[in-house]
Amino acid sequence: MKKIVTILLFALTVFAGCSKDEKPTPAPTMPVNGVIYLHSESVLKNEPAAKAATRGATAAEQTLTYTFEAWTNDTKPRCVLHKIANGTLDEAAIEIALVPGTYDFL
Repeated sequence: MKKIVTILLFALTVFAGCSKDEKPTPAPTMPVNGVIYLHSESVLKNEPAAKAATRGATAAEQTLTYTFEAWTNDTKPRCVLHKIANGTLDEAAIEIALVPGTYDFL
């Protein structure tokens, strides 16, 4: 009797878990917003002592222009995002909006 119940429960589990009507969840088409923060090794307390000794304090305060690009990662890559942000040698922030996917970042 125990074997019959076990076999019936097993069959019920197999048939209840299988369905041909399941459709994969479609990929979102709306972009996801985010911010990429750039920090130097000195701000992250991860800078080697020899490198810290050669870098001047005035260089850290100079304004730099950062360019961020996102390219699709397929057979015919195309640029889908090109952002320019100002920052310093120590830090910068770039706001982005991308549709979820696989990208190469420059």
